[in-house]
Amino acid sequence: MLTPWIGLAMFVISFPILWWNERRATGQRASHPSGPAAGGSTVPVVQGTPVNKDGPDNARGADVEAEAVVGKEVATTERHSLLQLSPTEAYQEGVNNFEDRICTPFYCRAVRQCFEKMPELDGYGDCRTYFFRVLGVMMMFTGIDMFLSPTYFLVHSLWFFGFIVAGHLALCACKSACMLSIGTIATSYVIHRPGIVLFLATSIVGVSALSLYYNVPTHGAAAAAAHR
Repeated sequence: MLTPWIGLAMFVISFPILWWNERRATGQRASHPSGPAAGGSTVPVVQGTPVNKDGPDNARGADVEAEAVVGKEVATTERHSLLQLSPTEAYQEGVNNFEDRICTPFYCRAVRQCFEKMPELDGYGDCRTYFFRVLGVMMMFTGIDMFLSPTYFLVHSLWFFGFIVAGHLALCACKSACMLSIGTIATSYVIHRPGIVLFLATSIVGVSALSLYYNVPTHGAAAAAAHR
């Protein structure tokens, strides 16, 4: 019974395919002004005494203090370089760091490296972008279907109405795959555009505030007057 496990693997791998395909279509990663892409280095070279781990205790203590000072200087330099960024560049740097933190599984890193080694696209509407979108959506739907295949078999064996329940379950799997794939593509597209993120956040907060304001029940004298 390897079918459910193969389906689960396809379902899990479809997420990084959709995410990094959309990330590749929106453009290259934002480069840090002091990073290698800009001709600099994110870690400054600090001159100091070489570490002597085999020396006496006082020498090792001095080495430990020197390493602590170097670490503090590196962290301070990185903070200063981030403060020199514009708000948009700082936001992009934060999003890139967030992607680096969440893409820790080996399959996510493998998919990311594959997309980074592919040739550049001709534009956002490149046919290769649509190919990987369709591939990711089909992998997600097929993976859910394969994962639920034992459930289909059990439900379909029920007398008289089993095929109806199995059909509804398959329809639910199809809708779930569509919603998850569209959500992944939309999130990967929007998260690198701070203007759209700000607009959506403002709209959500505004609509929620208006809904709470008009749906809050009245109390006290106002409620008594309303019920008269």
